[in-house]
Amino acid sequence: MFDFTRWKDAAAFAAATDEELTAVKVAAATEARPLLAPDRINTLTEAERATVRELHTYAMQAKTELDGRIAKRAEDAAEREKIVASFAALDEELKPTTPAAPAAPAEPAPAAPAPVVTPAADPTFALPRAAEATALVPAVNPGGAVAAPERELYGRARYMIKNPTSGDFAPLKLDEFTGMKQLAGAFIKQLDRYRSVGQGRLQDPLIEFVRDYPTEFRLTTVEGAADQGVEFAALMGAVDKYKAENANQTAAAAYCAPSLTIYDLCELETSTGILPITEIQISRGGIFFTTGPDFASIFNGSGYWNYTEAQVIANTVKPCMEIDCPAFTEKRLRNLGVCITAGILQRRGYPELIARFIRGAMIAHLHMVNAFVISEMAAGSTLVDLDPIPVGSLVGDVTTSGLLAAAEMVATDMRYRNRMDPTATLEAVFPVWALAQIRADLSRRTGVDLLSVTDQAIAGFFSDRHLSLRLVYDWQDAYSGVAGGPGTAAPGITTFPAAIEFMIYPAGTWAKGVDETIRLETVYDSAKLSTNQYTALFTEEGVLVAKTCPDSRRVVYTMCPTGATSDLVTRSCA
Repeated sequence: MFDFTRWKDAAAFAAATDEELTAVKVAAATEARPLLAPDRINTLTEAERATVRELHTYAMQAKTELDGRIAKRAEDAAEREKIVASFAALDEELKPTTPAAPAAPAEPAPAAPAPVVTPAADPTFALPRAAEATALVPAVNPGGAVAAPERELYGRARYMIKNPTSGDFAPLKLDEFTGMKQLAGAFIKQLDRYRSVGQGRLQDPLIEFVRDYPTEFRLTTVEGAADQGVEFAALMGAVDKYKAENANQTAAAAYCAPSLTIYDLCELETSTGILPITEIQISRGGIFFTTGPDFASIFNGSGYWNYTEAQVIANTVKPCMEIDCPAFTEKRLRNLGVCITAGILQRRGYPELIARFIRGAMIAHLHMVNAFVISEMAAGSTLVDLDPIPVGSLVGDVTTSGLLAAAEMVATDMRYRNRMDPTATLEAVFPVWALAQIRADLSRRTGVDLLSVTDQAIAGFFSDRHLSLRLVYDWQDAYSGVAGGPGTAAPGITTFPAAIEFMIYPAGTWAKGVDETIRLETVYDSAKLSTNQYTALFTEEGVLVAKTCPDSRRVVYTMCPTGATSDLVTRSCA
């Protein structure tokens, strides 16, 4: 006997497969046939009649669902044929007419052109495996990069590629996806499908990178789960080391590129200078969280006593303090993305330019996200204003010794406030240009090597004070809105900002929330097509910044790299 229990719910038919629906029809007909025989149909009991009616209902519901599916498939097939025919017609219309080239005098055979660099041939385009992802270390001086202290990786993710046809995800394979050049080519191929769709707008997924965090690092609705991971920069590491000498490419003869012209596309930008920060994966629109009570509120509570013997004998009431429920903070994901349009003729004539522009835009997007994260952290940190330096302060002067003293003073105060281990390492975030100011000051000091002040030595000054130096872009520079800051238009700056800001906080105080998927899509828009335009890149992701521990400080300090020392300058603490 066939089990019809599932099919008592009408919604089951829409969710069933074709094979299951066919099985329902066959089973209903098979079980009804004996009851509908000529020698039985007129003598059925009331229960048997109810059974026949029920079997008829199952059979008709299955038949209706199957017939609807068949009709829908036929309609889809007809629509596909219409679209293919429209594409073919438009393709004929868009074919350029190439005039016959005039006869040219015979010339010696040109030398063989230099081989074109491709992602497959250039290992610098390889997308790094998530297992190899490490914290970003500032590389201001490639000859002597800062040996930043090791930091804990809060979780590793592997990235998955979605098949647009089947919708399935598969682990990222380096031999299948080699870098941003290949991605740009995939965009162009996908857009070729839109050339004769007609009026309207289409938006299709090209590729989705899914952060596949381990269960223990995934923040979901399951109680007790958590998620901390690697930086978005690891995904886009395919362009971290791309240099100008690897960008020489030969553009084919087309609308805006004469034959055999070689275009040198200089690429200097990298994803260096992105702040390493704890990541949590967000599966909904945001998070509710609380930092809980800070240690100071517990220490300063009213539930402690120190009574004399007489007070004890007198049964003096011992106070108690009540645990207050902490306030929860809500943080919602912010949507950050980038959209680029380009010309159809430009794509045909100079595709290398579009590919290079897209690579640069992805690096710019990384830094846009970085600027957002750092600005949120700075706004949420407690201000410590040492400009001007308070009279009698331990800081005392405006050189490197004063800066280091200021950083250690703030760090010591934070360790006192939270009764931390005196040797606990705190994060110290500085703009990249702080290295130049510190080096200029130290190189002017008496009794030290005037030429060699290495990045390692500067990082060591902070490490000796149990501070982990983090050097970042996108903060206190021209791109982040500082007028006349580093990175301003040529001829550039003639002086660094007079005051420098830096942040100090315990590791893990700040967390960056990211949604599950980074989307890269192609877009067809008939309105743009009418002006020979198309959307070359559309990508977006959700990001939020959460302060999960209570103490983070932002310090403002005046810096003047004179090289002066306390032995040569009178210093007063009065």
